[in-house]
Amino acid sequence: MKLFKNIQIFVLVMAPACLMGAAQPSSAWVQEALSCQQSGPWIVVDKKGTKVRVDGEVISNDSKIISSGTYIEDLNTMADVMQAPDLELARAYPLINLNPLLLCVHAKLYYQGKQFRDWIYESYISRIDEALLNKNDSVHFIFTVRELDSEKLLGIVMFEVGKDHAYGTVELGPLAVTQEAQGRGLSKVLSCSILKLLPQANRIILEALCSNTKAIDIYKTFGFTQYQRDYGNFNIFVRHIKSYFYAYEYLMSTSRTLQDCAAKFVPVRSCVQ
Repeated sequence: MKLFKNIQIFVLVMAPACLMGAAQPSSAWVQEALSCQQSGPWIVVDKKGTKVRVDGEVISNDSKIISSGTYIEDLNTMADVMQAPDLELARAYPLINLNPLLLCVHAKLYYQGKQFRDWIYESYISRIDEALLNKNDSVHFIFTVRELDSEKLLGIVMFEVGKDHAYGTVELGPLAVTQEAQGRGLSKVLSCSILKLLPQANRIILEALCSNTKAIDIYKTFGFTQYQRDYGNFNIFVRHIKSYFYAYEYLMSTSRTLQDCAAKFVPVRSCVQ
């Protein structure tokens, strides 16, 4: 189980050493991200004209989101939402488990119900635990979007700035919007939220399951375009695994959608309730 989690995390967060040519030393970008002191909260108006609250921060031992303990419930919600596309991958590509290299990685994709859902939840908990211990020399961020009055969770996302990311590159990690909150533009709100903490970011990258066409179509409307991700010395190991994932990038130099969305965030202290 532990081996499976480690391999999965390796697969999902592995980043290219230099994707955009010459860049500042990776440690400088990590340290700059780590020194971020802002945390919100902000008020955003969704597509239906309803105000929602966005909170975000660097994952650390004194994080407000993490220390409150509410993230446990939040990650449970994320696991519920994320279960469907992962199961869809298993059903759409049944031969994936016939490859011995992938057997240990994807065996759980054939589990149904609570067992499979708990695996997703535990993998996210492991990611946060590693972020708290700073095991992989990366900086991790967590954002939530909630109803303004009831503070009911509507969506959640994680980001990463890693030692192998070129300066200005941020990786968009797991993102989930609850079923009842979909169609309100909250995926865009969550995707651009990192720009409130790291406005100097110039590129956002992500990976999506090839079967998750709904998410891919949404990201394309934001301005993400597909690219060929370079895994350096790990190309042989991950080549077949990554054939089930598509890599996308959003460049601030060619797109404005996410920047325009982030510009509409209003600090709570500036809002008249």
